[in-house]
Amino acid sequence: DSVSSRSLTTGPDPTNGLTVFQNNISQWKDASTIIIELGTNTSGLDNNNIKTVMDLIKQNNPNAKVYWINIDSFNSERSTPIDNEGINSTIKNNSSLGYTVIDWYAASKDHLEYLPTDKKTSLGVHPFTEAGGKAYADTISQAISSASGGSASLGGTC
Repeated sequence: DSVSSRSLTTGPDPTNGLTVFQNNISQWKDASTIIIELGTNTSGLDNNNIKTVMDLIKQNNPNAKVYWINIDSFNSERSTPIDNEGINSTIKNNSSLGYTVIDWYAASKDHLEYLPTDKKTSLGVHPFTEAGGKAYADTISQAISSASGGSASLGGTC
């Protein structure tokens, strides 16, 4: 449901993505496609929590096609760098659990205009420009289309 600052952690806070995912099973248990974008806020992004997410999906919606979007950030523009390489390696190395990685990093790495550095909203991470939003949606749509052998359209709650 795209709440800002969410991480792959458990707890009572709405930013605890693993807890929210567990509590909202009814919202995704019948989905044909599940897209996960947790990684920029690195708390909890580890092998065990990724496995927990995938186990939940396999138990509650075993036929869903699952995609995990990797990350990009413009660290030269940030006061606190994000380990793009390490996070993306963790995401990629766990894809054998049953998801396809959508490579947002490759699509955005040379496009500062996609991830503005406004300290209040984007932080050099979020694709909040018109060009960034379009590129982000296109990257997801193309990845799903390629994997399904057809066309894809994006819908749902953002």
